[in-house]
Amino acid sequence: MVEKNKLFTTHVAEVPEVRLEMKIIADFLAEKGYTLEKLKDLPAEEARLLRIEASKYASSRLAELEARAHFINIIHSATQSAIA
Repeated sequence: MVEKNKLFTTHVAEVPEVRLEMKIIADFLAEKGYTLEKLKDLPAEEARLLRIEASKYASSRLAELEARAHFINIIHSATQSAIA
């Protein structure tokens, strides 16, 4: 049984979805020739626009992954129903 307070004290980076989102953002920035650390060296507006673009990209990739997982569950459920 998980303690109530433990749910609220979990560090955000420990949440698998957050780690995946950060990895997708890092990969996106790497493709553009940047790292999260290098964004600090850019002009504020350019860094802000790159962060927005990276965030939108990560959101779309996460939505795609969630949709795929959902469809796999549907297929798996249908297969299990057909077998039973």
